[in-house]
Amino acid sequence: MTDYGTTSSRHQLVFTKSSTESGEENFAVIAEQTGVTFVDTTAPIDTLCTYMVQTMGKSAALDSTPTEALSATSAIARPKLNAGVNSEGKPCFDWAPVEGAVKYEIYRSTKSGKGYTLIATLEDGNAYVDETVAGGKTFYYKVKAVGNVSSAESAEVKLTGKCAAPQISIALNETSGKPVISWQKGSGAKKYTVYSATSENGKYKSIGTSQTTSYTDSKAVPGTQYYYKVVANGSKSSYNSAYSNVTFAVGYAAQPQVTLKNDSKGKPVVSWKKVSEADKYVVVYVDVTDMEDESQLTEQFVMDNLQYVEVSKKKT
Repeated sequence: MTDYGTTSSRHQLVFTKSSTESGEENFAVIAEQTGVTFVDTTAPIDTLCTYMVQTMGKSAALDSTPTEALSATSAIARPKLNAGVNSEGKPCFDWAPVEGAVKYEIYRSTKSGKGYTLIATLEDGNAYVDETVAGGKTFYYKVKAVGNVSSAESAEVKLTGKCAAPQISIALNETSGKPVISWQKGSGAKKYTVYSATSENGKYKSIGTSQTTSYTDSKAVPGTQYYYKVVANGSKSSYNSAYSNVTFAVGYAAQPQVTLKNDSKGKPVVSWKKVSEADKYVVVYVDVTDMEDESQLTEQFVMDNLQYVEVSKKKT
């Protein structure tokens, strides 16, 4: 039996091959362990490595002979993915840079463990966002590091796209004075839930839903400042978006619905329906004799200090 040196205890020995200057092969002990797996963390990348293993018994007389030599070319490490979904609802993942890698290949499938196709190659960076995925769609992903040799594929990750968080804006309805929240339609969204609060960091409550891209807060009290945010709802709650940005508005009283007719004496009578938020009403007389057309009325009203007469809430 070949003597590979003495050891302090009876364990499994792992031998690795090297070459002498004369070209002769030489095996040296590189590990002594009780476990049944050995990882050669010092193996150079893209190098043919050869190993033998010998079992050591309770005494030297019980030691086995070494196994036949087994060879493998050391590869680069396979990436370990950190995966999730970003604020836009898109699957995303990154990984630590792999020594020896000059690029990374991204693979995707609709089924676990099979049907993978190459969807992207990254020569710079170690992160990827799949911008093509709509809310509620599920895909499986793997990444391979490529250098002079390629790594094994990473463990697959399963990611489901979510609805993108809406970007909302706000305006006041010119007729009703109510806040109108608007946004762009997002892929995968079935409806949108609108939340409001009376302070930016206050407790938000759901005030309604919309299947379009806007919502009017018909219950907003004029003069009260409200803050709003919106969630896009997918076909399942797990597909819902994150909250949108926050915006705010202060509504005003609605315009009265006005009618004009002449009384029995031929005098103009201006009437309107009661406005619940009104404290009083103002009637404005506008002289349009110098206007070329009535389209100038709004501009004239804004620019000129016009005569007006106050009247009570009671119709006159």
